[in-house]
Amino acid sequence: MPTTTDDAALFSERQRALLALTLETEVRPDGLYVRLGPLQREPRHVPAADIAAVTVEPYSAADHGGWHWGVRTSATGDRTAYRVSGREGVTVQRPDGSELFVGSGRPAALADALREVAPA
Repeated sequence: MPTTTDDAALFSERQRALLALTLETEVRPDGLYVRLGPLQREPRHVPAADIAAVTVEPYSAADHGGWHWGVRTSATGDRTAYRVSGREGVTVQRPDGSELFVGSGRPAALADALREVAPA
């Protein structure tokens, strides 16, 4: 994920998993960027204005359709999880009620960076 001086990352992390999957997570002044490589060419962008709440929590197989690596969307379509390792992460709640879970080896730092860019 290229970064210019105007949108320098407040948080950046790359996690690796089996089969060379990588989860790249960045928080920039304009929002959250998440990319599962090599499967996704472009990162998913959640604009800062779409971040209603941020919580650090353990990964719940019941909430996200089982244990997995990669990207998983719930049967109802209102929850999406990006995860390659570990059991913790951050859930981003959006104004429309949907949720995005992002697995992280540093969930507290990720949550702090998201709270910094989210509207008050």
